[in-house]
Amino acid sequence: METSTALWSVLLVPQYPIISEVLEFITEKGTYKATNKDLWSMMLEFCRTVEPSLQDYEADGAWPTLLDDFVAWKKAKLGNGTAEAE
Repeated sequence: METSTALWSVLLVPQYPIISEVLEFITEKGTYKATNKDLWSMMLEFCRTVEPSLQDYEADGAWPTLLDDFVAWKKAKLGNGTAEAE
């Protein structure tokens, strides 16, 4: 996970600012120990297809658990109450 977060911060943060929040989430939680192939390949897809506001995030999509957890965390942090509705 340490290597993945370092690479994402260099490769993705400049173009996709939402990754900064994903990295903050990963650091804050501290429970994610490794990056599997699914997460590695879907991180760029997440950046490309999901708006930073998360308005177009589909909870029924086939996102890795870490990204689902991130969305719930961000929505709870924003306090908009939609995390419980999904």
